[in-house]
Amino acid sequence: MTDTFRLELESNVTIAVAGDLYNQLHDALDSSRVIEVNAEAVEKIDTAGLQLLCLVSKELQSHFMEIKWFKPSQAFLASAKLLGVAEILKC
Repeated sequence: MTDTFRLELESNVTIAVAGDLYNQLHDALDSSRVIEVNAEAVEKIDTAGLQLLCLVSKELQSHFMEIKWFKPSQAFLASAKLLGVAEILKC
């Protein structure tokens, strides 16, 4: 098991990319203790994208693992706050 998995989010994190994102995050859960997510490029994130990230965050927390955010964009932070999931994501 590696210590850290790094994930670069694209500018649009929507239901259209949720399947690919899920596969990447699922693999990371099996192989890493920490997931670092670079959310700097995010311009748009929909409910599906945020729900998926919340699911992963809760899964990591339940196994005493962690998710770290690298430069979350204002669009990312605003969407997380608007939907009430900023606390779950710890961003």
